[in-house]
Amino acid sequence: MLAGLFERETFRDPGLAGKHITVTEVRPSPDLRHARVYVVPLGGGDTAEVLDGLKRVKPFLRRQLADRLQIKFIPDLIFA
Repeated sequence: MLAGLFERETFRDPGLAGKHITVTEVRPSPDLRHARVYVVPLGGGDTAEVLDGLKRVKPFLRRQLADRLQIKFIPDLIFA
């Protein structure tokens, strides 16, 4: 789901502009309240800049997930 958002969406955040991001793994907590999302910028690049950008667009990503998923709680996303 997140990989599709990264593929289709154009983010206005300067840390994400023009960057292609791959989701390598998602580890949800047992209660599904939190999810650790492991990402890698394609072609290398500054990972710290990408992680900072993802933290800034986290509310937008959670809103998009809420529209697409039929679950009681949308997990808090922790990017690593």
